[in-house]
Amino acid sequence: MEDKIVTFETYNDPMLAEIIKGRLEANGIDCYIADNNTIGMNPLYTQALGGVKLKIFEHDFKVCQLILAQDEDLALDEIIDNETTPCPYCQSTNVRYGAATIQKTIGLVQLYRF
Repeated sequence: MEDKIVTFETYNDPMLAEIIKGRLEANGIDCYIADNNTIGMNPLYTQALGGVKLKIFEHDFKVCQLILAQDEDLALDEIIDNETTPCPYCQSTNVRYGAATIQKTIGLVQLYRF
């Protein structure tokens, strides 16, 4: 009997997807990442492709949820807090998450509005 491959989660950041993939593989889950190379080369394709997709077998879905629920280090709210966390090298608070910032995205939408 064949098992279906499903999308477990999608991410805007290819590196975060790799971290999650590594955590799952360390726990014996077979998984792979789709669209990470395309989005890594051009982050503006993130919305068009639907983000970086973490693919797993359908029978591992619940186990993956349990593994990631136990890991508090992967809480995005704590990792991505640019307003209160300065740059570790220059202490600047003018930092953004990801290559495509909100200001750039808004500017492109205004520029290419039909």
